[in-house]
Amino acid sequence: MMFLLMLLLFLIVLPKKAEAAIIIDHNAVNQFEQMPDSAISAAARERLMIRHASIGVQIGWNDSDSGLNRLQAQNSKYNRSNWDFQGRGNPGWAGKIADFETAAAENASSMDIMMMKYCYVDWDADAGAYIEAMNRAESRYPNKTIVWWTMPITTEGSEERDSFNRQVRAYAAANNKVLFDIADIESHGSDGVLKRDSAGREIFDASISSDGGHFTVEGRIMVAKAFWVMVARIAGWSPDGTVISASPTPTRPAATATSTIRPTATIRPSATPTATRSTEPTSGFGASNTPTPTVMSTENYCGMCNSGIRRSFGNADCNDVVDINDVSIWRNEFMEWQRNREFRADWKADFNCDRIVNEDDFRVWKRWFLATL
Repeated sequence: MMFLLMLLLFLIVLPKKAEAAIIIDHNAVNQFEQMPDSAISAAARERLMIRHASIGVQIGWNDSDSGLNRLQAQNSKYNRSNWDFQGRGNPGWAGKIADFETAAAENASSMDIMMMKYCYVDWDADAGAYIEAMNRAESRYPNKTIVWWTMPITTEGSEERDSFNRQVRAYAAANNKVLFDIADIESHGSDGVLKRDSAGREIFDASISSDGGHFTVEGRIMVAKAFWVMVARIAGWSPDGTVISASPTPTRPAATATSTIRPTATIRPSATPTATRSTEPTSGFGASNTPTPTVMSTENYCGMCNSGIRRSFGNADCNDVVDINDVSIWRNEFMEWQRNREFRADWKADFNCDRIVNEDDFRVWKRWFLATL
């Protein structure tokens, strides 16, 4: 009885999360000129850290050639002195995750925003591992903004990079992340037209690339402008004039549903294909014979029932019905998560597929449960 009373209280008072994803792509380059001085000043006050290699040097390394420093040289109001670009080198994609986790622990007390970026040489990076690592960072540092990145591309298409970027874009958009889509900026260039190869894969616009994988001076300034827009957005500015609170902390919202549950209907969403990766890039920079692990599709983190029903509709016990029994499972696993803080792919009540069980999963159950009343 006490649990049912608490459940009713949750249904009444649990607030909805209204934060939206912040996606910084080629459109942000033109938004740079829209920023008022107040937004620029707010962005300049944000303390950020980024772990990077050569393209990061071109964006914001502390020398006169970087895009950010060129903007500051043009106008002192673009003061990026609080933005720490930390050179990391290329220790491999898994090594970069480990490096970021170490650097985040060392820098968290003095930073508002933290991020890492891959390089085009990381073509074999596991998108599932990257998504899990970024979610883990958000859980460890709930008062910080963690920025997600797509992988830089080259002037020769790569199915592996495209696959990584598709997965990260989809997850970031569906889960209200802050995403710096550098690949989208690279592929559009100064004319704003998407460039693809004959196989339909995104490629770096040659007009802003110096060597097929790095930026020209014009390209450095373009991506630096987009970077300014990103920090201004995090600090509270919106290109459409909407006022949002300063330094929002990204959260994991309830997953967006794609099917409708009716009171007497069962849940039969279509099966979700599992993404896989080939053993080497089909062409382009960074080709090697290094085997690449299979990537777990982010949509399958929360699992499919044996009957083919997707648990992400709040159906924890796989019986085709969203009911009180499902929220009982959520409660037990939520308490277990609180005790152990263990990221797992086999939670029954991980309805939004982020490998944890928390209030966001309750919101998913609540939405579908109320739809059946």
